[in-house]
Amino acid sequence: MLIVALVGVAALAVLAFLAGFVIVGSESSIAATVVTSEAGEVPGTGDSLVLVVRGESELAELGEERLETRLDAEGYGVAVAQGLSGYEGPVLVVDVPDRGVQQGVLSHRANVTVESYFASDWNETGFARYEQSGIVELRADGEGTAVAAGEYNLVDRSRGLSSRYRQQVADQLVEAIVDGFRGEIPR
Repeated sequence: MLIVALVGVAALAVLAFLAGFVIVGSESSIAATVVTSEAGEVPGTGDSLVLVVRGESELAELGEERLETRLDAEGYGVAVAQGLSGYEGPVLVVDVPDRGVQQGVLSHRANVTVESYFASDWNETGFARYEQSGIVELRADGEGTAVAAGEYNLVDRSRGLSSRYRQQVADQLVEAIVDGFRGEIPR
C-alpha cells in the first residue's frame, strides 16, 4: 500500500511539473540603471522602433518574443531585426547573456544581467564605440539625438515545481526593460 501511495505522489508531481505548476515561493529583485544622454533639441521618437535582441540562449529567444509582444501592447510598431546595419530612427538593442539561469526540479536560481541601448536616431558607429568603451558619443550634426543605456540585474531564488522558470525570468526582465529603456527620452 505504501508503494502505491508513493507511486501516486510521484505521478502527481510529474503531472504538476509537466503542466507547469507555479512556483511555491520566490525571492526576486531587479536593479535597473538607465543613463540618458542628449544633444541638441531632441524630438519625440514616435511610436515605431527597430528591436534587436542579441544572444544565443533560450532566455534570449523568450526575451525577444516577449519584448515584441509587450512593446506592441504599449503602442509601438516593432520591427524585429537580426543585425545592426541599415536603420534610421529609433533602435533598441538588448543583449541577453547565454548563462545565469539554473532551473532545477524544486529549486531554481537566476542571476542575470541584461543590457539595453536605445538610440532615438540610430548611429551604428556610435553604438560600436559604446560597446568598446562604455562611453556614449552623440553625433554633432546639428540635429537632436539621444541615447539611453540601461543595465538590468535580476537576482531570483524560487522553490517549487515549475517547467516555466525561464519564462518567468524573461517576463520579469521584459517588464523592467519596457518600463525603463527610454530613460528620459520623450516619446
